[in-house]
Amino acid sequence: MRGRTCILVATSLFMICVPSRADFKYTQSGQFTNGVAKAKEAFGTQATEVTIYVKGASLRIDLPDGMYGIIDLEGQRDIQVDPKTWTYSVAKFDDIRARDKAASQQFPSHITEDIKPTATSTGKTQTLLGQTAQDTNVGLQHNAADSLIIDSWIAPSVGGFKEVSGFYERLASALRGTSDPSGTDAARFPGIHAVAELMMASELSANSFTVWPAVMSKGILDLCKIANAPDGLPLVQTYQEYGVKPGSPDKELGFEFTLRATSFSADSLDEQLFRIPPGYTDSHQSVRDMWIVGLSQ
Repeated sequence: MRGRTCILVATSLFMICVPSRADFKYTQSGQFTNGVAKAKEAFGTQATEVTIYVKGASLRIDLPDGMYGIIDLEGQRDIQVDPKTWTYSVAKFDDIRARDKAASQQFPSHITEDIKPTATSTGKTQTLLGQTAQDTNVGLQHNAADSLIIDSWIAPSVGGFKEVSGFYERLASALRGTSDPSGTDAARFPGIHAVAELMMASELSANSFTVWPAVMSKGILDLCKIANAPDGLPLVQTYQEYGVKPGSPDKELGFEFTLRATSFSADSLDEQLFRIPPGYTDSHQSVRDMWIVGLSQ
């Protein structure tokens, strides 16, 4: 449950007033694809799939276990829905903001300092889902021993994806909150939320693997943005984490995780997708125990 609480902490606040926007939906498959034997045993290799919907001031994410989450900007709330039990839970933005602030103060300084991702375009292209995707590598050297590389194939011409990235932009602004309108911490350590998401994704792997693709994908998107990587719909993202074995100067691959877009659409979405279904009852689950979908920036 600690991992799901962390996801709630990472999920945050949004601007209330947003203009009318187009709709967008995309599905991603997440799969552990390589790494040391211990990681394979912990994570497994079966792919899991999440679907994300954006319509105006609402975002929804479907998890492979049937549960889904709704982010309601106008209502200033996050909603967790469980169709198996016909129940829902609600977390207000004010409560999430309070928990997010408390959690951020617990991050060690070495996690928040000197996070400087770099992006390099390889010049390679390939056709995926009918789109021309460009290859970009994002690297992050956390310290002398640990590093990660993200290889992303990005389709810049999928205009509808701007609705998703725009939603994340409003989230980034709201995350600073009214108590810190200048966004001091975000300005000093712009990668903190992205790194926190990737750390949480790793923590979640064993107990809540169904949530992992959503958190991992958002952390990667954030790092790509901070590194000024090309904007667009990421059709394939491969995350590789390296570390140094004790007593050895050589780095080894800790684990590799691949996210692959399997479909996308800019067709109109039904408003009911973003509503609590009739007949469902409030489970009154505490904010600490809610999983929420792990979208932050």
